[in-house]
Amino acid sequence: MEAREIQAEISACAAILTACSDLRALPEGKRVHGLVMRESLLQDERPDESLLENIVIQMYLRCGCTDLALDVFDRMKDQNVVAWTSLISAFTFAGHFGDAMVLFRKMLLSGVSPDRITFTSILLKWSGRERNLDEGKRVHSHIMQTGYEGDRMVMNLVVEMYGKCGDVEQAGNVFDSIQDPNVFSWTIIIAAYAQNGHCMEVLRLLSRMNQAGVKPDGYTFTTVLGACTAVGALEEAKILHAATISSTGLDRDAAVGTALINLYGKCGALEEAFGVFVQIDNKDIVSWSSMIAAFAQSGQAKSAIQLLMLMDLEGVRPNNVTFVNVLEAVTSLKAFQYGKEIHARIVQAGYSDDVCLTSALVKMYCNWGWVETARSIFESSRERDVVSWSSMIAGYSQNESPARALSLFREMEVDGVQPNSVTFVSAIDACAGVGALRRGTQLHERVRCLGLDKDVPVATALVNLYGKCGRLEEAEAVFLGMKKKNLLTWTSIAMAYGQNGHGSRSLKLLHGMELQGMKPDGIVFVAILVSCNYAGQMSKGLHYYNLMTQDFGIAPAVEHCGCMVDILGRAGKLEAAEQLINTMKFESSLAWMMLLTACKAHNDTARAARAAEKIFQLEPKNATPYVLLSSVFCAAGSWEAAEETRRRMDGRGVQRLLGRSSIEIGDRVHEFVAASDVLPHHLVGEIFAALEKLGREMQGAGYVPDATAVRLRDVEEGGKENAVPYHSEMLALGLGIISTPAGTPLRITKNLRMCSDCHIATKFVSKLVHRRISVRDGRRHHHFENGVCSCGDYW
Repeated sequence: MEAREIQAEISACAAILTACSDLRALPEGKRVHGLVMRESLLQDERPDESLLENIVIQMYLRCGCTDLALDVFDRMKDQNVVAWTSLISAFTFAGHFGDAMVLFRKMLLSGVSPDRITFTSILLKWSGRERNLDEGKRVHSHIMQTGYEGDRMVMNLVVEMYGKCGDVEQAGNVFDSIQDPNVFSWTIIIAAYAQNGHCMEVLRLLSRMNQAGVKPDGYTFTTVLGACTAVGALEEAKILHAATISSTGLDRDAAVGTALINLYGKCGALEEAFGVFVQIDNKDIVSWSSMIAAFAQSGQAKSAIQLLMLMDLEGVRPNNVTFVNVLEAVTSLKAFQYGKEIHARIVQAGYSDDVCLTSALVKMYCNWGWVETARSIFESSRERDVVSWSSMIAGYSQNESPARALSLFREMEVDGVQPNSVTFVSAIDACAGVGALRRGTQLHERVRCLGLDKDVPVATALVNLYGKCGRLEEAEAVFLGMKKKNLLTWTSIAMAYGQNGHGSRSLKLLHGMELQGMKPDGIVFVAILVSCNYAGQMSKGLHYYNLMTQDFGIAPAVEHCGCMVDILGRAGKLEAAEQLINTMKFESSLAWMMLLTACKAHNDTARAARAAEKIFQLEPKNATPYVLLSSVFCAAGSWEAAEETRRRMDGRGVQRLLGRSSIEIGDRVHEFVAASDVLPHHLVGEIFAALEKLGREMQGAGYVPDATAVRLRDVEEGGKENAVPYHSEMLALGLGIISTPAGTPLRITKNLRMCSDCHIATKFVSKLVHRRISVRDGRRHHHFENGVCSCGDYW
C-alpha cells in the first residue's frame, strides 16, 4: 500500500474511531479496530501509529471497556505519556482512584515523565474521602521535580487536594506560592478553609481577595455563604450580603440566592430568606425547595405548604428534595389529608423507591401514630439504608413499642446494615422505654468501642436510659464525662434526679448551667418543676416558676402549667390549682388531668367531675379521665356514678388502654399485658402459683386489698384475682421472683399509672421477699424497699 493511501486510511480510521468514542458506539468502534488490525495499520513503525493507538484506547475507555483498553495499551510498542494519561484519567473519572495511582507509579517506573495533563487528571477528581494525604504529598513532590510548580492551573488543584485532605495550612502555603492567583485560585483556597470549618479565615480571605483587586464570582460567594451557614454566622453574612453581594446584583442569581436562603433559613431569619427568594430572577427547583425547607425547619409549616401550592401554580415540578421538605412540614402540622395527598403525588412522580422519601414518609406516619402504615412503606421499599432503618426503629420507640424497636434493631444488623449514631440513639431510647438495662449497657459498650459515646445525642440518650432505669450513678458518670453538653443533656440529668426522688440535686443543676454560660430554656424548667413536685416542695416550685417567667422571660407553656397544677394539687391547694387553670391563656387537657389526679388523692368529687368534663371536651377519645373519675366516685362510695361514667365511656366508643409491663431477665425483655384471655408465657403456671403464695403470705402480714381498686375491677386495665392484684406489673413481678436469685433487685416498666391496690401490694412484697423493687409507671419512679415506697404514697 502506498504511503499516501496508508496515511489517508489512518486519518479516516482515526476520524471514525473518534466519532464512535463520542457516540459511545462500541460495536462500530470494535469493527473499525478490527479493520485497523487486519490492514496492519499498527504494525509498521509510523509517526501516526501512537496517535491511532491512543485513539483506540480512548474509544474503549469512553465506552466503559477498561480491559480492552488495557489490552491495547499492553501491546503498544511506544507507551507514551498520552496513552498513560488516558488510562489514568479514565480510572480517576470512573472513581477508581487507587487503580489510577497504581498506574501513575508504573508510569514513573517505566521512565515516562508526566505532563501537566497527567497531573491535572490525577488531581481533578482527587478523592478527599480517602484522606490520602501521603499520596497527595508524593504527587506534589513530582510536580515540583518536573517543573510544573509555576503552572497556575496545576497548583490550584494542589491547593484543592490539600483542602480535601484536611491540611489547610499546607493548602495556604501552596496558595501563597502561586504567582498572580486568579478568581479560581482564590475560590479554591476559600473552599479549602470552608470545608474544614474555618469560617472566620474564609471571611479574612475574601477581604484579602478584594484588596488584591480580584473580583469574586458567584461560586466564590456560594462557598463563603456555605461556610457561614455551617457555623450560623448570621451577622457576618448579613454584612457581606448588604455590603458586597447586593451591589453586584448576584443575590438575584439562583445559586447565590439559594445559598443566602439556606443561611437565613438555618439561622431562623425567615423574613430575610423570603426577601431574597422573591428577588431571584430565574427561580429553579433548588431555590423553591430551599425556601420550603427554610419554612419547614423553622416551624412555619403552613407557609411551607402554601409555597408548594404557589410552586404548582408557577408550573415548577417538585423533585424528591422538595417532597422531603414538604413532608417535614406536613409531619409537624399533622395535616393528615394533605400528607396522604403528598404521598400519592410521590408515587405518581415515580419516587416510591427513593430512600430519603421512604425515610420521610416513615417518620411522618410514625409521628401521626400510624405505625403499621409506616411499617408497610418500610417493608415495600426496595432499598433501605441506615436512615430508613433508623426512622422505623425511632417510630416504634416513640409510639410505645420499644420491644418492637429493639427487635427491628437486631433485624437491621442481621441484614448487614451498620447502625450510626442516630440508630444507636433510637435503640438506647427503646431500652429506656422498656427498662432493658442489660441491653442498654451492652449498647453503651458498643458505642464506646466505636468512639460514639462522646457524641452529644448518644451520651444524652445514655443519661436518659440510666435515669429511667434508676441507675443515677451511671447517669451521673456519663453526664460528667461529656466534654460538650446541650440543653437536652442538662434536662435529662435533671429529670433523672427528679424522677428518682433526688429533687434537691436537680435544683442545683440550674446554678451549674449558669456557671457554664448556658441559659436554661423552657424544657429545663419543666425538669426542675417536676423535681419540685416529686419532692413535695410547693414553695420551691412557686419560686422557680416565678424565676422562669420573671427573671428568664420564659412564657409558661402547657407543661409548666401542668406541673404547677400538680404541685398545688399535691399540697391540697385544689382551689388555687383550678384558679391557675382558669387564668391560663390556652386550653390544656394536661392541666385538667393533673387537677383530676389531685382530686382523686383528696376525694374532691365535685371538682373532679368538672375537671373530667373539660378533658372529655378536649380529648374525647382519651380513656384516662373516665378511669380517674370512676376511681374518685368509687373512693367516695358513689358506685352508681362510677358505673354511669363507665357506661358513658363505652357508649362513646372510647377504648381503654391496655396496661403493659415489662421486665428484663438476662438478655431478654418479657412483656405482660393485663386482662389477656391467654397469657403467652411458658412459665404462666409458676407465675400464678408464686402470686397466689404471696397473696396468702401478704394476708397473714396484714394486707387488706384496696376496696376501691377491687370494686373497679377492669375499669382501669384488667381484673383482680383473689387477694393478689393481677395487673401487668404484678405478672412481671411474679416472673422476676421465680426467675432470679433471692435478693436480686427487680426493675419493672409500666405504660400506665399503678393502681392503688398494686402499689400497696408491691410494698408488702418488697418486705416479704427482701428485695428492692423499682417500678417506673406512667407517672414516676417507685422504689419499693422493706415495705416503703419512695413516692411517699403520692403519685
